[in-house]
Amino acid sequence: MLRPLAFALFAVGTASLALAQSSKPGTVFTGHTEPVYAVAISPDGKLVATGSFDKSVKLWDPATGKELKALAKDGHTSQVLAVAFSPDGTLIASGGSDNQAKLWKHATAEAPKALAHPNLVDAVAFDKSGKFLATGCHDGNVRIWDIATAKAEKTIAAHLLPQPQPIYAVAWSPDGKQIASASFDKSIKIWDATTAKIVVEIKGGIDRIPPDTAKTKFAGTLIGSPGDGVLNAPPDSGHRDQVFTLAFSKDGKQLASASSDRTLKLWNAQTGQLVRDFPNPTLKPVPPGTPAPSHPGFIHQVKWTADGTKLVSAGTAPRGQGYLAVWTVADGRLLSGQELPVGPIYGLELTADGNAILACGSKVRGKSESDAVVVALPGK
Repeated sequence: MLRPLAFALFAVGTASLALAQSSKPGTVFTGHTEPVYAVAISPDGKLVATGSFDKSVKLWDPATGKELKALAKDGHTSQVLAVAFSPDGTLIASGGSDNQAKLWKHATAEAPKALAHPNLVDAVAFDKSGKFLATGCHDGNVRIWDIATAKAEKTIAAHLLPQPQPIYAVAWSPDGKQIASASFDKSIKIWDATTAKIVVEIKGGIDRIPPDTAKTKFAGTLIGSPGDGVLNAPPDSGHRDQVFTLAFSKDGKQLASASSDRTLKLWNAQTGQLVRDFPNPTLKPVPPGTPAPSHPGFIHQVKWTADGTKLVSAGTAPRGQGYLAVWTVADGRLLSGQELPVGPIYGLELTADGNAILACGSKVRGKSESDAVVVALPGK
């Protein structure tokens, strides 16, 4: 199953954005004419950028909720799927379904630099120096672009087997030495940014239904056979479906990931070993005997809180709702999990004052009105 971009391509109407740096939870600001899919906060917290299916990238004043600028000159010709600020806040990178990444000097009226790709660009991320941009494309390649020249310095054949697989997320390690990528193929890979060689691979898993001991205790002929290895194999640790989002811890030692398999996972970034799952005690395991899912629907975003003690995850819920959850990193405990009547949540950013900006889709099936809302995280 593909990321639900295709479902949103038909959305039209009015979308709204809520901003949180100095705003109160529940504040709503209108602007885009179609659903908001991506959101980013500048490093100094004074600007918010959004990307929308209306093809635009917009800038907002988080203190007032006022739209400051729409970046439209020579902009995207189709849906905007990703936005990111450079470390110094002077540049915005965007990716779109028009097979382009764009580099904007948002303080000027200068046309953006266009970074051409052969397919959709679903992920953009600056390195810590601000000199390089990593992009994830649906052709299965991660590209590292030199910002000064707007040329691809390296192309990493990241997710190409058995055929090119869409890349949904890229993330630089805090030291800028590695890049993680996540894909439709269920896998997560960590690459050396200098050599483009793979460092760690976390393969996708398959669901294993634990055998019924009442039925298998007499199956002695399976012992030592290939069937025995399948029946008694430990559960796979990898994601069972496409992986949408990645986030390194501040020290770079751990990597959080989330998927359309409804699970949130934490990995050792040096070894690729699973550190822990995040089972939701309000949800039933599927299949029985496996850890409970983390969310009732797809998980589109995960972020670390500033102190590194919690993870915040956001995604979809049944009946067109959104779901927001807060977890403790140390033990995987669910602190808060709630369905929100805001529509599916596609984008998430955390503000310095403990709020979350949620970029959402339509709240009502068949209608295009979409909001992005501000909510206060529990325990702030």
